[in-house]
Amino acid sequence: MKIETYRGIVRIQRKSGRSAKFHDAKNMPLVRFESHKNPFLMLEQYCNSPECNCREVGLEFSEIDESGAPLANRIQFYFHLNLETWKENRKVKRSEICQRLVDEFINNLTDEIKNKFKGDYEHIKKKASRAAKFDMPLHEIKKGILIPYSEVFGDYGSVLSGGSGYSFDFEYQKEKYYVDDMYCLDPACKCNTAHLVFLKYDKETDVTSDLFTAKFDFEKGLEVEENPSIKKVDAIKIFNKWMESDNEVPDILKSRYRELKDISKGLVEKHGGHKKLPEDSLLLVSNEKIGRNSPCPCGSGKKFKKCCGMP
Repeated sequence: MKIETYRGIVRIQRKSGRSAKFHDAKNMPLVRFESHKNPFLMLEQYCNSPECNCREVGLEFSEIDESGAPLANRIQFYFHLNLETWKENRKVKRSEICQRLVDEFINNLTDEIKNKFKGDYEHIKKKASRAAKFDMPLHEIKKGILIPYSEVFGDYGSVLSGGSGYSFDFEYQKEKYYVDDMYCLDPACKCNTAHLVFLKYDKETDVTSDLFTAKFDFEKGLEVEENPSIKKVDAIKIFNKWMESDNEVPDILKSRYRELKDISKGLVEKHGGHKKLPEDSLLLVSNEKIGRNSPCPCGSGKKFKKCCGMP
């Protein structure tokens, strides 16, 4: 058995009650079993309750054809792996083929894979603990207050609110730059935007100061706000250099947007804004790109862009 990185784009369905949204995932683990011809995409799921000490990872496997051809009888299976005993938790009845694949996966776990699962588990729990400590009055949430991601999940608070933390750093023309990202907390707002503050470090004075702000709309792209201290064309060059420094940045920003929206939903529920929200779950649905004018895979009969693919 080997675990590689799948270079294609995978569509992930995010379910909440009867509704569903889709987003693209990249660099997912691809598992090659010795006992099966086709490889399987693997989705890891961890409990994000800070009070729970389950010490397990949920692993969902979905068979793919690397040529891109659809599989008529795609094999999918799921199991909970105990991170202490490295055995299956809560065993269930499954087909002989699926059970064989589960056993092969568990019997071929390396120390590297085990350490990776443990590290991811601790990371998720740490973030869950920080998120649980974050609070904000309901009236401020509904105002669409912008909150820095580093303020919620960082160790030192955001530089934008008096702390010393930030989300990203990069170099451009031998100068050091920092970026902190903020998001609207109103769960009813569908802005799909990351608000960005770019800061520049001055080596001579050892001072980091605001340089410019921008909005990065996940559909429409960048909008740089007017600033007398820098030309818009230069700000765009700095932004593009940041994007070039890490091609995962757009996906990271989208993921953070969803994370903070989930937190805001929890806060609205906590403060009695509306009835209890159903928990979200992730389901691997396809490794094929869905066109905006294609029928929505949820079965509604509508076009994807008018249904689950709506921004």
